[in-house]
Amino acid sequence: MLLISAGPVFYAYGVFAPDLVTAFGASRAAVNLALTAVLVVSGLASAPVGWLAARMPLHWLAMGGVLGTAAGLALVAGAQAMWQVIALYTTLISAADVLLGMLVINLLLAHWFERRRGLAIGIAALGASTAAIVFPPWAAYLQGWLGWRGGFLVFAGLTLLLAPLVWWLARRPAGGIPVWERRLVGGTPPVPAGPPPGWGLFLRSADFWIITLGVGTLMAFNGAVMASLVSHGRALGLDALTAASLVSTVGMTAMIGKLVFGALADRVDLRWALRLGLLAGAVAMALFALAGDGHLLYVAALIYGLSLGAMLPVWGALTAECFGLGHYGRALGATRAAMTPVNFAYPLLVGAVFDCTGSYRPAWAILSALALVALGLSFLRSRPAR
Repeated sequence: MLLISAGPVFYAYGVFAPDLVTAFGASRAAVNLALTAVLVVSGLASAPVGWLAARMPLHWLAMGGVLGTAAGLALVAGAQAMWQVIALYTTLISAADVLLGMLVINLLLAHWFERRRGLAIGIAALGASTAAIVFPPWAAYLQGWLGWRGGFLVFAGLTLLLAPLVWWLARRPAGGIPVWERRLVGGTPPVPAGPPPGWGLFLRSADFWIITLGVGTLMAFNGAVMASLVSHGRALGLDALTAASLVSTVGMTAMIGKLVFGALADRVDLRWALRLGLLAGAVAMALFALAGDGHLLYVAALIYGLSLGAMLPVWGALTAECFGLGHYGRALGATRAAMTPVNFAYPLLVGAVFDCTGSYRPAWAILSALALVALGLSFLRSRPAR
């Protein structure tokens, strides 16, 4: 699910972005707006999806993601204006992020695993890292062979292949946690205790804001980098395939990062795992700003991949720790919805700064500073850490 939701929607898009600029005469900010729309709409939809997830089978939600994403990608192939691409990403394709992506994945894994929940989420997150390795060069190949329109059609067909697996496997275990896991941990299936928490409870919690601002920054960085890194590499003189390999480099190191942070999530204060991810992100953005050739870009991509590895394991495990499994879907949806302004601003900021200055360097420098701000705010405390 993460392979397909991340690959065609996020990692291939940056490769096709220069073609969209040429085909429609669009600005970089307008092209980046498509990915920004995915993050914003999926963020706003996360709260109601978290509510629905407690009341209906998860495989129904995931199938909606498969069908919506496949239809959206196919329709993008026939778009005649940039606003049509943005509209499709805002509507149908946004289903990929909210129904196939991190929210539903976290809901699945948090109920299947307890003792090693962070590591389980980290291992599953390798699907997104594999997408970062495979899809950019594949998209660059399709770009040269079939053009960007043909590439979108190929990825639409690939998404449909996911449907049988989602229908049969994207399900909760009976009773919330499988029998073998309850026997090992001596626990019982999680059930909601008391009335559902309201927004007031979340907004008064420092834990909620640590998760929202910290994980939201890492998530927004991903949208900004995936939309702009290939174009940044091209601006520094790299050819299309070499520039696309920067995204693959991010994916390779993100695989290591997800396993590392997944293991850390089961052993250390999760806030320190989040802070380490934010620090690595700040360093990577600074190196993107300073890079004058491909060599330093690759170093920055390596470090950024490690930072990206913190996003999924820390979000899922820290939310479960702070708010429990009884209302886990609601807590995930609330944090994801509150991340929406950050997810909206960062990719759009990068494109707008480029349109104003003709360079991505100032944008990367601004993102580095914002990561340090989120790092500082992560020291807010509302209760002792576990």
